Amino acid sequence: MVFRSFYPGLLVFLISGTPIMGWTLDGPIPYGVQHWEIQNGLPQNSVSHITQDREGYMWLATEEGLVQFDGIDFHVYDRSAVKLMDHNDVVQLVADPQSGVWFSLVTGTILRFSRGQFSAHAPFPNPDGNRQNRLTVTREGQLFAADQRGLFRLDESGWTTLFEPSFGETPAVVADADSRVWVGQGKSVYVWDAEKQTIDTFSIPYPGAQGSILRLVWAEDRLAVATSQGLYWVMSDGTVLPDQRISTAVRDVHQDTVGTLWVAQDQLCAVQIHEIEVNPTSRKVLSPTALFEDREGQIWVGTSGHGLFKFSGASFVSFGEDQGLAAHPMTVLAGAQDQLIAFNRAGTGFRAQGGRFIPFLKTPNGLEVTALLAETDRVWTGTRNGLWVWQQAKGWESISLPLASAFIRVLYSDPSGKIWVGSDSDGVACVSPGALWVAERSGLRDCQVRDLIRDQEGTLWAATYQGLFCYRNQAWLKWETPFKSLYFRKLLVDARGRIWVGFYGGGLALVSPTPVQRSTREGFPTEVVYNLVPDRHGGLWFNGNKAFYRVDLDALAAHFLGQQPLPPIDVFRYADGLDSVESFGFNPSAFRDAKGRIWFATLKGISVVDPQVNKRETLAPPIRIDHVFVDGKAWNSDEPLRLGPNVRRLDIHFVGLSFIDPTGIRYRTRLTGYDENWQESGSSRKVSFTNLPAGHYLFEAVAARGNSDWSSQPAQLAFRVIPPIWERNPIRFLILVCFALLIYAIFRLRTFQITKQKMELARQVREKTAEILDMQDNLMAVSHRAGMAEVAGEFLHTLGNQLNSMLVSFSLLREHVDQGPNPHIRRVFERIKMEPTNPEILDKSEQYLDRVLQNWATGLEREMGEFQTNIQKLCELMVAQEKFATGEDVLSPFLLDELIRDILGLLNGILQKQSIEVELDLPPMPLLGEKHHWSHILLHLFRNACEALAEVDRPRRLRVEAKRDGNQAEIVIEDNGPGFKPEISAALFRQGFSTKPGGAGLGLHYCANMLQKMGASIQAENRPQGSGARFVIQLSC
Repeated sequence: MVFRSFYPGLLVFLISGTPIMGWTLDGPIPYGVQHWEIQNGLPQNSVSHITQDREGYMWLATEEGLVQFDGIDFHVYDRSAVKLMDHNDVVQLVADPQSGVWFSLVTGTILRFSRGQFSAHAPFPNPDGNRQNRLTVTREGQLFAADQRGLFRLDESGWTTLFEPSFGETPAVVADADSRVWVGQGKSVYVWDAEKQTIDTFSIPYPGAQGSILRLVWAEDRLAVATSQGLYWVMSDGTVLPDQRISTAVRDVHQDTVGTLWVAQDQLCAVQIHEIEVNPTSRKVLSPTALFEDREGQIWVGTSGHGLFKFSGASFVSFGEDQGLAAHPMTVLAGAQDQLIAFNRAGTGFRAQGGRFIPFLKTPNGLEVTALLAETDRVWTGTRNGLWVWQQAKGWESISLPLASAFIRVLYSDPSGKIWVGSDSDGVACVSPGALWVAERSGLRDCQVRDLIRDQEGTLWAATYQGLFCYRNQAWLKWETPFKSLYFRKLLVDARGRIWVGFYGGGLALVSPTPVQRSTREGFPTEVVYNLVPDRHGGLWFNGNKAFYRVDLDALAAHFLGQQPLPPIDVFRYADGLDSVESFGFNPSAFRDAKGRIWFATLKGISVVDPQVNKRETLAPPIRIDHVFVDGKAWNSDEPLRLGPNVRRLDIHFVGLSFIDPTGIRYRTRLTGYDENWQESGSSRKVSFTNLPAGHYLFEAVAARGNSDWSSQPAQLAFRVIPPIWERNPIRFLILVCFALLIYAIFRLRTFQITKQKMELARQVREKTAEILDMQDNLMAVSHRAGMAEVAGEFLHTLGNQLNSMLVSFSLLREHVDQGPNPHIRRVFERIKMEPTNPEILDKSEQYLDRVLQNWATGLEREMGEFQTNIQKLCELMVAQEKFATGEDVLSPFLLDELIRDILGLLNGILQKQSIEVELDLPPMPLLGEKHHWSHILLHLFRNACEALAEVDRPRRLRVEAKRDGNQAEIVIEDNGPGFKPEISAALFRQGFSTKPGGAGLGLHYCANMLQKMGASIQAENRPQGSGARFVIQLSC
């Protein structure tokens, strides 16, 4: 598409040869123009008729088919797509109030399109098959057709002939606001009044030869007659008046809603406002054939061979070569005393004069101007080759700067008249006024300076590609900010003293009062900001490298301070009158003039916007379901949409029907029954659904444009996905019954199998139980034998000790007998023999013999007592062993306390060897039970205690206590050994578990199992006081 500017209040004649500028600096805002041709989607470049249906689509009559246009896409209907069409050449079309479009073909065939369907209705009476006709529709939707024979009306019964004046050529026809039908041919205009059933005739007063009526147009309260001899008016009183200003052929005419009369002449499209004198313009639209105004006030122009045009009120005025600018991109522009000065890339300076731009200045050697400062009597230019100043009397003068870089990026004049110069790579210099300009280095060495500005407190700020700096106390200080981008590009101090900075890659930031940055990641529309220009109405205008923007400045500041969401931002592109949306970004490339208009330098010229008269459409556009495709095939039917179970993909195309910047329309969609939330679609006009489950659905789409709300009436499409046969209720019920029967059969079979398995399992359990019981009996027998072996070992050990003691006693006794008193008696006798008569010796001998015999008798008695004691112990040991060894599995009465003492007696050797102190608290406790099992249990417990005590170095104690309370008794066996971990107390009595390395884990299991069989129980715990284990046996006695 090609976008230009066109201007209301002007008429262009075929004979006009001198173009006149149609817009001055004080002129009105022009029309923006869009242009479409074959390369833009039109099937053919001739458009003979244009209309708009009730839903909002534009319809075009071309020689290659009927065209539907939604603002972006052209949909062509021709013979290859529509069977009812017998030719592609559409000669006329009209829209009816029922959302249908009637059109006639070159063959005379009349068809209607409505809701995606074509219909023929009653065939138009055309016996020759080559008579073209013209169509019109009244407010009530009544269709009329006129051909060379006369006027016809389509009724329920078919076509009715109203009158037949036998026109010599195909007439023009139109219905007025009162549903009267006007027919024009040659020099006559007929009006048929259905209510009065009358026909009136009016004659066109051609000035010379016979003329032809080309088009009839009803304009408010009068009829416009476009003829080959000019424009005529049939007034409400029946007077026919020629329009003296237009005397050449008129193809079409239209008076728009604001009173502008648009006239299409043989070769040019013209515009006239009321009675203003006709003036030509430089903008030409060749061979116009059709004019139409859509519901948004835009004028559409069809041409013969030159495509389709659309004229719309644009926000921007764009100036290019047609207005005197050379074919070079504009780099900078500025203003002084309401005088606009701009330079292009070739170094040519322009200013506005007489409604055009004229060149008035050329830089030395055509230097490209990269910075500009316009004063009353001087023009300062920064170039890639230093700083230059132009004065009317002196011409160009080069200013020497103490900078290593000759590339000047920015010029700024402070209130004192000093000129601050920012360079590309060597910071800032200051040029002081006077008879001779004196330049001094200011600082910021090695910095690329992109902008300079002074805040309300008088502080000078510099935006550089190395950061943000401020000039205080004759020194530049770097302003530390949290901003992610270092490419500071443009500065602005607004009326409230807030400092803003635009980035080259980083969006926009508020520097003070609080540093906040916003880029596209946070929803800001652009990463690049070349200019920041506030208008007089609270708006901020800025541009980047892809569009121009406007936003409410206070609302934007509130957003940056976290007080509200991002406000709506208006986006301006080609459809808004811009020839280009890009600029070089040199400084300055935008400014606001004394009248409040904002000017921008672009790659294709200069664009200006007047914020005071700029109004953007804020109403949400109507939205329609455009096309529906089921598995790639178009669906067109008035019947409800039903999707079979084999449908894999559903594509729904929708469109917001607005022709004011249709590319800026945003969409939301929702599929109720699948997802209840609205989904953002951006500018996409299509959604696809795949493999939808069976059910009822409602698809909805809404549209919004710019700052508008979303559509209050969404486009809707209800449809149903039919379930496959196996998902339908009767089949589901049948399947459910069959499934239930199958489940029942499986249940019965499984029950039988389970019963059989249970019987087999019971048999196996019995066998395994018997095996386990046998194994347990064997283990018990092993344990019993192990216990017997332990008892036997202890018995033999004790027996050996006793026999050894007896042997020692017997040896001592024998030695004592052998050492009897005989030696002492012989010595006494020998002494008496020596002095037989000495009485003193006899007395001493007697006393001595008494002492010797007495001592010998005493020692003999002692040794005999010791020997007797050992014999008694041996007898007791034999008795105890006999008691332990002769036990049987029969109940017998015995004293449990005596049994405990007997067992401890058997272990006496171990107790003495380990220095174990035994404490007994055993009252008499008769018991009826299996004595030998109790013997084994107690022996296991005592031996375990001895083995545990062997691991400690402290004094070892074993305490046995028995208590009785009625028929209940309790035996407590505790030691002060190491004890055991509490978490293994439950496992101590489990078969195979042992705390001893290499232990079989049978002893305690045997004890617990046997006690359980005898109606008793045993528990293991650590001693409550100190270390050691404690076993408690509870029994009935």
